[in-house]
Order: sequence, then structure tokens, then C-alpha cells
Amino acid sequence: LYTPAKDDVKQPFQEFSTKVGIRNTTDNELHLQYNPTVQVNFFSRTNRLSETSFVIDAPAQIGFGDNFLFKLAAKADLTSYTTNYLPNNITIKNNLAQLAPEVVYQSPRFTIHGGITPTWENGSVHLLPNIYAEGYLQDKVFMLQAGWVGRVVKNTYRNLSEQNPFILPVAEQLNTRETEIYGGIK
Repeated sequence: LYTPAKDDVKQPFQEFSTKVGIRNTTDNELHLQYNPTVQVNFFSRTNRLSETSFVIDAPAQIGFGDNFLFKLAAKADLTSYTTNYLPNNITIKNNLAQLAPEVVYQSPRFTIHGGITPTWENGSVHLLPNIYAEGYLQDKVFMLQAGWVGRVVKNTYRNLSEQNPFILPVAEQLNTRETEIYGGIK
């Protein structure tokens, strides 16, 4: 039975991440709420590869009357991946931009969210659904839920190494597009 030496399987990672944001903490006349953030991640495998991500997330919402909300979320997620000291060094750009408008109707008995999320991902465009509803049944004892939502999961080296810390340097980064249709009673 072969037992590898510790240095043969050891992959030391280094990470630095910072996130800053600003949000309102009190209600205003327009019922406007905002919460923009900026995040920077530096991730590396010592002397082998480096990955830098820059994420801007800017959600906001404004209320109309007692029952309606208009939400708008803009997001840019830019990632650069570079290998070092390999026979064929690789540089990959993995960029994602989203603009998610949404209208919400709220009442004491039910809530309906309706929107669509155009997503620009490495040169291609996808429209992701964002439709869901919740309604109370029988004096708020049970809640009926249903929805159709989509999202993109960025498969960066940092995210993949969290799942598998023994992963080798990658030659490409493909993101995962998920669409979920659900319903149930809570």
C-alpha cells in the first residue's frame, strides 16, 4: 500500500478578502432602501496560481403605497485567474453581470414576487426567472409556497477548492446555471 509523503499532497492556499458597504438604517419619505457593497478577494495557491475577484452588488427597493415594492439589484462579479510556473501558463477571465428588476405585492394573507434577471456571462446572455409567491392558509397556521427562480453559481478556483482542496489548476472555468421550480406547504 502506497502512502504518499505529506509534501506530495499538501497544497497551501492563501486568501485575503474584504467587503465594505453602506445602507440606510432608518425609513425615509420615499420608503427607499439601499445596501450597496464592494468585495475584493485575493486567492492563491503558493507559487502556482492566483485568482482575484471584484464584486459590486447594489440592491435597492422603493415602496409604493402600502402594498407594492419595486426592487432593482445590479451586480458585477469580475474574476481573473492566472497560473504560474507551469509548462503552459493560463489566464482566464470569468465575468458575470446581472440586472434584476422585481415587483412585489404584499398583503397580510399573501405575497407575490415577479421579475426576470438578465445575466451577461462571459459573452453570452441568459434570462433567468424570479417568480415566487407565498400565501397563508387557515389563519396563518400553514403557508403555501410556489416559485420558479434561476441563478448562476460562479465556479471559481476558490469556490471549487472549498469543495475539493486537492484540485489541480484548471484549464477553464465554466459557471453553473440553475433553474428551480418548487412548491410546498410550510
